[in-house]
Amino acid sequence: MLVLVLGFARQSATAQHEAVSGARTVDWDALKPQIQTALGKDWQECYPDHRRISIVDTSDLTGDGIPAALVDYCQMGAYTDTLTLILLENGKPVAARFRDEHGNAVDPEFLEGASVINGEATILLPLEHAIARISYQMNANDSDCWVEKCEGKAYVLNASSKTFDFEPEVSSPLIQSECRKIRRENACPHRSGTPQKH
Repeated sequence: MLVLVLGFARQSATAQHEAVSGARTVDWDALKPQIQTALGKDWQECYPDHRRISIVDTSDLTGDGIPAALVDYCQMGAYTDTLTLILLENGKPVAARFRDEHGNAVDPEFLEGASVINGEATILLPLEHAIARISYQMNANDSDCWVEKCEGKAYVLNASSKTFDFEPEVSSPLIQSECRKIRRENACPHRSGTPQKH
């Protein structure tokens, strides 16, 4: 049976978070009622028994010393949760805004979770002032395992518009880098004990 190494996204995010010092401490638990309000229709559209406010990760994505929060707010199914990015503006939680490569407002679906074969990850990248959405797929061979497909999008802060924008030429190398980490974390040895290379 394939055994996925879970937690790679959080480990990666934690390492980057530690590299960015000076971010002030925020009591996100105390802000949960306001976060729920900031979620608006996204909160309302989640089934009531699937709703929750859980702080997955925090990091200074804007470079101003004020951390943002990656928030898990809805359990989608057997293994996938829906996440969103919450920023603080004048001490008040607000949902981050995103734009596509044409400057149009978009609502990216940030997911987290893994089954035996499929995986979803959302990763904060403070050094790049970005958030990445990754989808990956493991092979289905019991004798060994590796990530045979990995793709995603990264949204990078646009300081002038205060939005996180998708720019393909910026996103592509960030996603390739994160996919390399995912492949390393999910590499399983052959039955003989020799690591599989891909």
